[in-house]
Amino acid sequence: MNISDSHAHSVPDKEQKFSPVPTVAVLVLIWVTASVLLTISILTQRDFTILKKGDTAPFSTWALTDFRYVDWERTNSERENARRNAPVFYRIDETLSGKIRNDFDYFITASQNRIEMEQFKQKYFPGDNDISKAVAGFKNFSEWSALLQDSRKAALLRRNFYKMIDHGISGKISDTGKHILVITSDGRQLDDFVPPVVANAVKDVVGSLRINAALKGELGAVFKKICGQGNLVRDDKLTKNAQDAAAAKVPEFYKNCRRGELLIAQDATITDEMVNKIKAEKDALPQNFGMAIFYYRLGVSLLLLLLAFIFFYATYPGFFKNVHQTMLVGAVIILSMVVNYAVIYLFFHLFKQGHISAYQLLFTFLPISLCAALSTAFLGNRAAIFCIFLVASVSAMMAFPDRSFEQALRWFFIGVLVAFSVRNVHNYRSYFFRVLFFGAFNTALINSDMLLSAGREIFAEAAIVILANTFGCAVASLLLVFAFELIFNADTNMSLMMLCDHSHKLLDELKRKAPGTMFHSMNVATLAEDAASAVRANPLKAKAGALFHDIGKLINPHYFVENNVDSPGEHEKLPPRQSCNIIREHVSEGLNLSRKYRLSRFIRQAINTHHGDDLVSFFYRKAVEHHDRNPGSPPVFESDYRYGGDAPDERELTIISLADACEAACRSLDTPSESSITEMVEKIFMHRFRQGQLRNSKLTLAELNIIKECFINDLVNFNHGRIAYNKEKKDDPTEQSVVLPEQKSSEKE
Repeated sequence: MNISDSHAHSVPDKEQKFSPVPTVAVLVLIWVTASVLLTISILTQRDFTILKKGDTAPFSTWALTDFRYVDWERTNSERENARRNAPVFYRIDETLSGKIRNDFDYFITASQNRIEMEQFKQKYFPGDNDISKAVAGFKNFSEWSALLQDSRKAALLRRNFYKMIDHGISGKISDTGKHILVITSDGRQLDDFVPPVVANAVKDVVGSLRINAALKGELGAVFKKICGQGNLVRDDKLTKNAQDAAAAKVPEFYKNCRRGELLIAQDATITDEMVNKIKAEKDALPQNFGMAIFYYRLGVSLLLLLLAFIFFYATYPGFFKNVHQTMLVGAVIILSMVVNYAVIYLFFHLFKQGHISAYQLLFTFLPISLCAALSTAFLGNRAAIFCIFLVASVSAMMAFPDRSFEQALRWFFIGVLVAFSVRNVHNYRSYFFRVLFFGAFNTALINSDMLLSAGREIFAEAAIVILANTFGCAVASLLLVFAFELIFNADTNMSLMMLCDHSHKLLDELKRKAPGTMFHSMNVATLAEDAASAVRANPLKAKAGALFHDIGKLINPHYFVENNVDSPGEHEKLPPRQSCNIIREHVSEGLNLSRKYRLSRFIRQAINTHHGDDLVSFFYRKAVEHHDRNPGSPPVFESDYRYGGDAPDERELTIISLADACEAACRSLDTPSESSITEMVEKIFMHRFRQGQLRNSKLTLAELNIIKECFINDLVNFNHGRIAYNKEKKDDPTEQSVVLPEQKSSEKE
């Protein structure tokens, strides 16, 4: 190291003036994110098409605006009436008509054959068909033959019979009372015509002849047999087209719905009308309605954010002065809200596709354990409560608009229980398994009533969802812990525990190059750890910070008396100003090493604050004495002999600073008895208090007294002498008296 006479030195981590801009920026980002997620989630909340007809509505919803929707029940009823009243189309089948004509002509021909045979006194023999048999069995054949021989009457009969066929006849009309339209063989439409049945048509034809009743009856029977079921067939295609046209002419009937009216009640059975209401409401919303909802969500999320911030600030008033902590909180909250929204969207998608059977599984689907695990690892369980509150509230509003408060409480309790389960975890494996086990257990316990109400048939599916949820939370939280430690240079109990096992390269180098400093650091670590436990601070932070607080002495270890006991006069060769600079620069050198090895921000704070801006009194007095002996020498300024660090503010940093001073001072005692140690510790505490080194401390006077007693007890144990035993043999080589090495003046007094 190049020893400079200049007092100027850099302390990059020196406390800067607090600016509220980063804190406000993070809070605004959280606010906007929550508002956006709440706004876009409303589309998912009100998408009742994910439910099938007959399902149970998971929550209630009310109309957001005035709108009207189609009354499909009345509309469909009116259209069905129109279909029933639509005309029915019948078509004259030419094949059937031809057969009837052929049979009629055959009947006439067979009758004439019989007439001719009887004229020649021959007997008529019928064929195998029914018509010829009917001719053979004709009882009033003489009257029938007379009619056929009368050309006028025979022509009239033939004309009337063909006309009957051309107009169509039916064996039976099933569409009684309906408007029937007949399409003739040449494509003409016969309107206002009701086709007669065969019996009536035949009766009309026979009735037009002036014959006796017996012949009419016999002819009618024959003609019925000839006509059979008639020649009309129903044209289903034309009939359906007519029905569709009639139904299309019926207008849609509407119902009105007012803003705030209940659209769908919770636990109601889903019907088509309910889905239609939601769709109609969506179509009726104005174009700027999304912005109106966004403004409303802005107000709601702002209220939640302010509530969380006020309680957080009341509990930790200085928390938001640390920009990195503020950014870390913002990252955890925003990430958790975005992940929860994505999971809610995924749930609705899977539910709509039928991959998830019960809507109640959404209660167990949300990864609320992720926020709890992350915030607890970096902020502690008490600070994590406020993050969990905000995330649980926003997530509940995204998933359950009408029962947000109830579900927010459920998810809040799950998060708090997970937070308390991982608050004292010291290794990554235990952290992973606690998030997994307690996340699954608490999720199942808190939502047990919901699962029971959904039925036992979903228990297996719920178990799979819970395990998948908590396993994903455990994996994600572990990966994000690593990522956040790297990005924000933050520390967790797990990373601090790794620093405390003395395996770090810097500590190994300190052990070899500066063993006295390493021994001092280990003693300070023990003091700080015990005192932190006594006042319920974080003992791991105190121990890790204490182990690394003097790593700057690696640069010039021989200039520090604990590393050069045999030849402590290195500073006698230097002027007081240079010696002071060497002593002070172990702080800045320690900060440089901490950055080089990417130590956490807390370790850097421990290095920067363990002396604060205290006075290097030994060299300051030496410089004053030299100036008094040499009046012409440059004046001595006290500011040139002060450390350039900050007064410690965190509880653990204050404990490290006091432990460092007390351990160094008590090692300089010639006779470290309990009374002398107590007197020295009292003196150090009073000196630090009077010099203003405790001005930023969050420790109370009661806690300072507890720390003082803890220090005294540990230091007495460190410095006790070996008990002198009475030896039977005076020349016992193991008998040695306790000899304390003579200590010269140290840089710490």
